[in-house]
Amino acid sequence: SKPLNKKTIYTIEKLLSLAKKSEFYNVEIISYMMLDEEKVVLYHSKLFLKYPTKYSVNDDLLSKLSTYGLDDYQYENLMKLKDVVYEDVNKFLDDVVSYAKLRHSPWSQENIPKLGLGENANKFMCKVDKSAPQRELTQEDIQQILQELNNSYNHYLGLH
Repeated sequence: SKPLNKKTIYTIEKLLSLAKKSEFYNVEIISYMMLDEEKVVLYHSKLFLKYPTKYSVNDDLLSKLSTYGLDDYQYENLMKLKDVVYEDVNKFLDDVVSYAKLRHSPWSQENIPKLGLGENANKFMCKVDKSAPQRELTQEDIQQILQELNNSYNHYLGLH
């Protein structure tokens, strides 16, 4: 939350451009004014949401599996997948289970894909509303948001 001005709008533009290029994001922009104790919303964007979709054998996954009893042989086998990036969660799960000689248990089916996202993406997924549909940012969306923010700023200036 920042005061709405040209510098803030420029900062938001850079943030939106960065988000558009990111692997995952959750973006929603709201501009409002406070009149005494009353909040007046000038603009509220759509929710733009992109879920992470890249899975890999990473340090977080290896650490958690080691905590649950992964032995040296299983660890070394998983290291063979360390630089492989998967976009198919089922293929990722099958390969991890196969290489690590694990069982397809409810625990592995639920947790291995989460861990395969990496620590940051996993934290993101824990905090995001998974029932919300994905809506990726486009350049047109960014331009519309910036136009609406400029309109909000002009409305604000008109009150002074």
